[in-house]
Amino acid sequence: MLKDHLASVENLIKTIKTLPNNPTDILFFCYTGHGSKDPKNSPWPIIYPPARCPVEGISGHAILQFFEKTQHRLKIILFQACNESVVPIHYIGAVDSKQPVLDVRMQLPGLKELFLHYTGIISATSSAPGEFSYKQTSGYYNGAFFLTGFVDSMIDCCLGKTPTWNEVLNQTAKYTTTRVQLECKRDQHPYWQINIKRGNAPQQEIQNEKVEPEKTTPSRKQHHHKKHHKKTHN
Repeated sequence: MLKDHLASVENLIKTIKTLPNNPTDILFFCYTGHGSKDPKNSPWPIIYPPARCPVEGISGHAILQFFEKTQHRLKIILFQACNESVVPIHYIGAVDSKQPVLDVRMQLPGLKELFLHYTGIISATSSAPGEFSYKQTSGYYNGAFFLTGFVDSMIDCCLGKTPTWNEVLNQTAKYTTTRVQLECKRDQHPYWQINIKRGNAPQQEIQNEKVEPEKTTPSRKQHHHKKHHKKTHN
């Protein structure tokens, strides 16, 4: 994990290039921090690791291009960052202080289905081009709506029935758009692309359509806590 003064573009590239690259491995890459819209009209943001933000950035597109060439059996790449044209003025500290954690010891029936039966690449970013990414600053989780939604949705989808990655990401998007609309009165639409296959089944290539907020609040355990949210973005 790279954070604070160690999280520079140079160290990020070096770390990516020196990762174990075996065909039986699962790669999980998650960036959370400041970002801006790519001027080349890529759906993936320019990200600004905190060591030299906003002096140095790297495009999410370039990171995805590198990972597309690796041998990892399953690759999951997530960007939790703003995707707006505004470049961050200065580094204002850690973006997410208490992100939810998916404990691998949890005996969820669907985890093996998602991580052991699929091959390919899954990429997602927390907001569509032209949008900010928001976080909650109090309550059960103190962190980004998108990553909270991703972990919660994975847990929900793994309970009982056979989950799919498209189902996980659709539910993540519904959670994110709904919570941001309710708590911040703003729009945020996660974007993702899926290029995977399950076993010997045909390859699935999915690009999401825009998911609109639900009219009802997603029923998660954090809603039992009284919260006061600030309208903040990455």
